[in-house]
Amino acid sequence: KTALGDVNVANDMTISNSSTYLTGSNQTSVTGATTVSATLEIGNGIYHSEGGFSATGNINFTSNGILRFKDVSPTSLGTLDNTNGKVIYKQNATNVLADDYYTLRIIDAGAERNAQGNITVAGNFLIGNSAEFNLGSNNLTLTGDADINGVLDFDNGGVFELDGEFDATGGTVKFTGAGGALNLGGTLTSLGTFTENTGKLVLGGSSSQTIPDTETFYDLQINNNSGVSLAAAISVNGTLTLGNGDLTTSGNALTITSSMSGGNASGHVVGPVKYSSSSTNSCIIALGDGSNLRPVVLKANAATSTVYTVTYATGIPSGATIDWVNHPSGVEITGSNARYCNNNYYFDITPTVVVSTDITLDYGGLTSPGSGNGYLLHYNSSTNKWEELSSSSTGSTVTGTATSFSPFGQGSGGNALDVDLVSFNGVCSNSEVALEFVVASQTNNDYFTIERSADAQEWVTLSQIPGLGNTTAQINYYWKDETPLAGISYYQLSQTDYDGTREVFHPIAVECEV
Repeated sequence: KTALGDVNVANDMTISNSSTYLTGSNQTSVTGATTVSATLEIGNGIYHSEGGFSATGNINFTSNGILRFKDVSPTSLGTLDNTNGKVIYKQNATNVLADDYYTLRIIDAGAERNAQGNITVAGNFLIGNSAEFNLGSNNLTLTGDADINGVLDFDNGGVFELDGEFDATGGTVKFTGAGGALNLGGTLTSLGTFTENTGKLVLGGSSSQTIPDTETFYDLQINNNSGVSLAAAISVNGTLTLGNGDLTTSGNALTITSSMSGGNASGHVVGPVKYSSSSTNSCIIALGDGSNLRPVVLKANAATSTVYTVTYATGIPSGATIDWVNHPSGVEITGSNARYCNNNYYFDITPTVVVSTDITLDYGGLTSPGSGNGYLLHYNSSTNKWEELSSSSTGSTVTGTATSFSPFGQGSGGNALDVDLVSFNGVCSNSEVALEFVVASQTNNDYFTIERSADAQEWVTLSQIPGLGNTTAQINYYWKDETPLAGISYYQLSQTDYDGTREVFHPIAVECEV
């Protein structure tokens, strides 16, 4: 049966006995109950239900039709078409059924609408002005965009996950229950009026994402290979978790109150971090330069309220000068144990209220000084010298206690803090192997050696390349093997200091047809 115009049913409507009812482009309004055991087909029109709706048959949309529930919730939707059409829960139709929808809308004032189970939306999702949708403990998975003009309430630990744009401009997003997560894979336009409680925001897109507004989060998780940036200041009162992709502050304040979780070479904070402390707990701050992880651990020795600003910086502190002739360390060090310092990067650490603080740095990108030979250095801007602090070290990290604050860096009483190899690559072309290696800086470097092997066991020296002694400049080196071995060959690079100390780097394999 096909409606030839608008149809108003004052009582009940039943679609049964293998029949099909087609709305066409018209509106069918049913005041009583609707029962569908056959097929309801909604074209460009509207099927409006006010007295209850139960379907065990098929609900199809041939175009942009609308199935709308008002005042009385449906009890079942049968086999619902999720490739077209809109389903609308209006006013007091409070129970939003678990199902696969194409477009889902929650509109108008009235009783709060509540998810009755897990919901999948293949198109877009809307919460209209004055409407409130409670997710409960359920998951809502959305392929398209979310437009939140009313209230989205994570009232019982549910998860809202979408691939498209999330825009809560003029709306409200609140976590009123324990837990809950908002997982965003697309553009975050606005979180509207945001209440974090104990909820989590996860940014896990495949394209770069931006947090656009000043917000306070409980938990924030970054898992985006393309990175996340800040367009305004944010605070994280729970845990900031760093997976893949960097969080770039872009000159905006990032404030944390506890240790970061995770952190690696491909996932760390690029830019300053503020750590608000009022305890003696240790706080791990995963800083870096976009390619390398450079973590800092702070532990106040008194439960004094203070805010540390921690910044990673390359090079040497302002006012310092490199003088290899008079100081083998480059920048002068005062103290009886530290012989070398890190001239490649340092940390500015400044608290709002000075409190004795244990600072731990690792030797990332540096040659380990050896266990017991590491020292924490504090830069004195009045004397323009590094000062050795009382320290303990494991070989890979060093911890010292600071009572005055300015730049901090790593020192060594053993090995010079040569920077590790940045890269070593080889390519075969025209029966020749072109080798390239990049070093970030050199300390007491006499020469490099290139060796070759057919089995990565027995090595033959091919060339020695002079080093530059001491320099903080990154240098690219090139060398060509014009008579390579047929098949797979192994190339090994080593570096030798003036005192004969030799460091061997991991070999690379190159296959070449000769």
